Amino acid sequence: GRRLRPSSATLFPYTTLFRSIAQQFEVREALELQAARLASRRRDPAVFAELAESFGHATETLAAGGTDAYYAVVARFDEAMDDAVANPAMRQALESVRVHLVRARRLAQDNPDRLLQAAAEHRLICEAVRDGDAELAASATAVHLRGSLTTITATLQQRAADQNTPGPDRPTQEGA
Repeated sequence: GRRLRPSSATLFPYTTLFRSIAQQFEVREALELQAARLASRRRDPAVFAELAESFGHATETLAAGGTDAYYAVVARFDEAMDDAVANPAMRQALESVRVHLVRARRLAQDNPDRLLQAAAEHRLICEAVRDGDAELAASATAVHLRGSLTTITATLQQRAADQNTPGPDRPTQEGA
């Protein structure tokens, strides 16, 4: 039988979207690794101790309040990092990248295992910042960002494949 190949018309939006997301992640990585280092030097340890504890209860948070409750903790984390960095120019740059990635970031909400892994990563970042360990904070941030990008990429690839799978509402295309 013939192999069904994705049409370029279907893949184009995903290819363009992935390229844009990958570029935003390059900027995000540069900014957030430096932010983690700076936050580790300028932080209020109590703030990051409380956040580490919150991320440690991610299973309960997701069960009780769903993804909205989890993302509220993430928003507190972002705010605490921004406050600890104490650099308005970096805060503005980070907020710009976050705005562009908010929809991509939410792709993980369909993946509860990834949310729990991200919570563990956030917890490690918080613990490193709390302890003033700039390099561990930066390394943990790098691991977290890689995991996020990997999840987003896999989700987009799956969605593209799903759109190209023949079914009752999507017959095969002749000449594809």
